[in-house]
Amino acid sequence: MLGGRLLQLFTVLLSLRDGRRSPPRELLNRGGNVERYWRPLFVSLLLVLGISLSKAGAQQIQWTGYEEALKEAQKTGRPVLLYFFVKNCQYCEQMESKTLVAGRVVEYLSEEFVSARVDGDKSPQLARRYMVRGFPTIWFLSPDGKPISSLPGYVGPEELAKVLRYIRGGHYRSKSLREYLSGS
Repeated sequence: MLGGRLLQLFTVLLSLRDGRRSPPRELLNRGGNVERYWRPLFVSLLLVLGISLSKAGAQQIQWTGYEEALKEAQKTGRPVLLYFFVKNCQYCEQMESKTLVAGRVVEYLSEEFVSARVDGDKSPQLARRYMVRGFPTIWFLSPDGKPISSLPGYVGPEELAKVLRYIRGGHYRSKSLREYLSGS
């Protein structure tokens, strides 16, 4: 029975795709009515729309500028993540489409860090100050603005999440990142 209804719904969807404004007559002639076929379609569309809107409303990293990030970090006591990028950079695009949108990374950066984006083309003096030799590069700063560590190149979401915990937990004061990641 469910398979038959799914087949009918699929037929309705195909007919709509083909430009029809109502279900095929053969469906209506089987004792059905328009409401019977439009209701599942309408509910399905609402479900798809709801899922799309929930993803659109998902938490995002609140990027700020360099100076604002330093002020905010001092005020809140949170470390700073400086993300250096340039336009037309394949690895920067990967970083932004995969790593910097991953749920755990976004959540951790939003709650535990002050995050600043720095366009290396528009701020070359700042990139030189932090010895950025390639893009993307991430620098971590203490809440008082002192450099802690850098991550040059593309970093995947799982790796970045581990580094964020390392920095935020203050483990850099007593262990190298390699020691922290190996569990010693």
